[in-house]
Amino acid sequence: MVRAWLGVLLLLLVAAGCDGTSNVAAASKPSDTAQADSGGGDASTTKDAAAGVDTVADDTADTAAGEDAAGDSTGQDVVVPGCTSDSDCAGKGDGDLCNGVWFCDTSSGPAKCAPKPNSEVSCPASKDACLKNQCEPKTGACASSPVADGLACDDGSQCTSADQCASGKCGGSAVDCDDKNGCTADSCDAAKGCLHSDATAACDDGNACTTGDACLAAACTGTTADCDDKNPCTDDSCDKTSGCAHLPNTVTCSDDNACTGGDQCGSGLCLGQASDCDDKNPCTDDSCDPKTGCVHSGNAVVCSDGDACTNEDTCKGGACTGTAVSCDDKNPCTKDTCDPKSGCTHLNTADACDDGSKCTAEDTCKDGACAGTAVVCDDKNPCTDDACDSAKGCTETANTATCSDGNPCTVGDGCSGGKCAAGEMNGCSDQNDCTADSCNATTGLCEHEAISGCGTPLCKTDAECADTNPCTVDTCVNGKGCQQSFSTATCDDNNPCTLVDACKDGSCVGTGANKCDDGNPCTDDSCSSQTGCVHANNTAACDDGVACTKSDACAGGKCAGAALDCDDSNPCTTDACSGGVCGHSNNTAACDDKNACTENDACASGLCGGAAKNCNDNDACTADSCSSSTGACTHAPIAGCTGGTCAGAGDCNDNNPCTDDSCVAGSGCKHANNTAACSDGNACTTGDVCAAGSCSAGAAANCDDSNPCTTDACDKSTGCTKANNTAACNDGNACTLTDTCASGLCAGGPAPSCDDGNACTTDACDKTAGCIHSNNTGSCSDGNACTTSDACTGGSCKAGSAKNCDDGDACTTDACDSTSGACTHAAISGCGGTPTWAQVYTKVIQGYGCAGCHGGSGGLSLGSTSDSAYAALVNMPAKATCAAPVYVKPGNPAASQFYLKITPGAVLGCGNYMPNGSGPASQADSDLVKAWILGGALK
Repeated sequence: MVRAWLGVLLLLLVAAGCDGTSNVAAASKPSDTAQADSGGGDASTTKDAAAGVDTVADDTADTAAGEDAAGDSTGQDVVVPGCTSDSDCAGKGDGDLCNGVWFCDTSSGPAKCAPKPNSEVSCPASKDACLKNQCEPKTGACASSPVADGLACDDGSQCTSADQCASGKCGGSAVDCDDKNGCTADSCDAAKGCLHSDATAACDDGNACTTGDACLAAACTGTTADCDDKNPCTDDSCDKTSGCAHLPNTVTCSDDNACTGGDQCGSGLCLGQASDCDDKNPCTDDSCDPKTGCVHSGNAVVCSDGDACTNEDTCKGGACTGTAVSCDDKNPCTKDTCDPKSGCTHLNTADACDDGSKCTAEDTCKDGACAGTAVVCDDKNPCTDDACDSAKGCTETANTATCSDGNPCTVGDGCSGGKCAAGEMNGCSDQNDCTADSCNATTGLCEHEAISGCGTPLCKTDAECADTNPCTVDTCVNGKGCQQSFSTATCDDNNPCTLVDACKDGSCVGTGANKCDDGNPCTDDSCSSQTGCVHANNTAACDDGVACTKSDACAGGKCAGAALDCDDSNPCTTDACSGGVCGHSNNTAACDDKNACTENDACASGLCGGAAKNCNDNDACTADSCSSSTGACTHAPIAGCTGGTCAGAGDCNDNNPCTDDSCVAGSGCKHANNTAACSDGNACTTGDVCAAGSCSAGAAANCDDSNPCTTDACDKSTGCTKANNTAACNDGNACTLTDTCASGLCAGGPAPSCDDGNACTTDACDKTAGCIHSNNTGSCSDGNACTTSDACTGGSCKAGSAKNCDDGDACTTDACDSTSGACTHAAISGCGGTPTWAQVYTKVIQGYGCAGCHGGSGGLSLGSTSDSAYAALVNMPAKATCAAPVYVKPGNPAASQFYLKITPGAVLGCGNYMPNGSGPASQADSDLVKAWILGGALK
């Protein structure tokens, strides 16, 4: 770098006339006398580069300086510019501040301009892979700029992949953490990656023989189903695919129902000739009680009571009743009522209300919406941008606009921390060390007072050498003048993005980066060396937790979704989603009527309008007007009208749209800051307005087109951009599956299979509700070949009439095969007459060992004699828990517990089948006992 400076220096010197006949000396130096040079030059009266202009015409060779360009004896010296202070060296070099600054070097030999050691700017490598750090030649400051888009990087998150740089930011595609297990809750942690925690949700383990399936330890488990339907006319079992099965049997039975006769199991029911108990009331289930006759039990089926003010009508207590409709639309500006014929009505009111915003006052209902008068938040401070937050009210944000601190001796005043900070003081330097330079705080004029006795010596006190640099120690050295050495004191580098500032090599250097993390996923956090932490709103995908929104994304620093198809693009209507129904009520909100010449625009009756902007400059000599496109006031001079020091506002145009220029009689041009609409040159901001005499950026442009099939972004030059994507979406049709975006539209996927495998339902698909299964009354098959005319009822197949297999022979047991439908007629052993007690006692009680189980004494004693056994059974009460009231009821086998105990498939209620451990008895022996009881149970 030093070699480069020497090359530049050589060029400058040659250009300055280094031709061997004269040396160029510092312009401010006095001429040498005819004595020997004291600066170490030659002994002749010649010009010396260090001492100034000699009085002799030329110079043959400076023996002390020795600065011949080629190292020869031609006498042609390379002249280094002489100097007395650093200011003499300003502007020397190549103009690239990154190569360092020049100063007046007095370290050896005559004072001369030279590059300051170690002043070259070396920018540290950027810690961000998506930013490059380099020095700006004009300012000598290090600045970051984005690297080329597409460069691979690492955003530090395990939840993204294929990270790459884009516009200086590192980001990647979201990792798919779905493990396809319904019993885990899938999420992603930026540090750990995909997480799959155990869920406790309901699930389906695929086994129809379990119930209450639920997730446990990331697996779906259930409780074994109880398939016992307590029906003696079914054989119960379970299949893992189809679930509980209840296959009908054909055993004899008794329903103890006076409404039936000849009871026998068929199609899983104990069937007889049923009474017609239909009362034509859909809210009763009609049946017949064996003791009381027809029973009409209230049911809970869906019905219609014909009242529009009720819904979810259901049968209750034998009548159709509904739940009162809630007509509350949650709108305090409507009076909600219900008409039995037409349903809910919502009449607008004019009541006082609260629109929930601290930016309005005197809120009142109008046209069904709550709105108030906008609060004025102007704090009259040019160093704050005034706004209003609906939750907090008026806010004042400090800006960095230009301002005036009221001191004419400061320049470049600017806002800082909400106040006007003084700029740099006008040093008023006249480059004369022998004058005291100052600025008059009243007039702003520079004053230069001669310093008594100035000229010799170079300095007297350290105070004279102060250079206003906190990173140098300034001292006065006898014979040498002011000297500066570097310090290591603490300082302020005026960069809010550094945490610890300290002096190094004469400059204030800050270390430690301010991370500025605000914990908000909807802002991209960074730090500006001018303003400090910056939290730029982003448009990342997020979840706002609101069910009535879709395509949730960050906007304005907050997570929000687009309202469900309720945007009518009219800012003067309040759009809302309630129960999936959009409502659009007129409001009185602030708006923009796209006319820059109106102010305080507000909605009324669904339209936007505002009051005309006041462009009156109070100058009778100007014609005032306003541009509807820009909002700029113009004040054209009126010919022949004069006054003051200017003829009209046209003479006072400062070409700043953010000032109102005027000509005031007697005092001249005035430029008053305005709050007109303007353009900050960024197509991604809207509503830009003037503040403190400059154009202040407005709110970020809303590029959300409410279309989940476009990826919305914003380009500073062209504005909103929309790129079609292929994301999953919902086309609003419940009859399509796996909808996907294509060409900017949501395309429906394949239709769902609505077949529920039930012949007793008519399957269809409704675009809103999806698959629907309506009960029908068609013919069907209950799977039992021993029933005929089966028909659908209530969504299931009900058995028809039992097949008649009666062969008219009392000595055969008639039955039907449920698979083939074939009738069977098994001969009854010993039939030909009523069986005797002796036959029953010998064949059943003794033959099956029942006497051994029931001993010879106590309880039910069957083991003593035939007589004692008969006495213990016939007309003797059974236990209270038994299914039949007595052990043997003559003429009624179904009421005889002895018969039930030996009959296959009978409901016992108490104890086990007989014989104990192996029962029941054979069908033939059961029929023998039945015939004996039907014959009167005679001894």
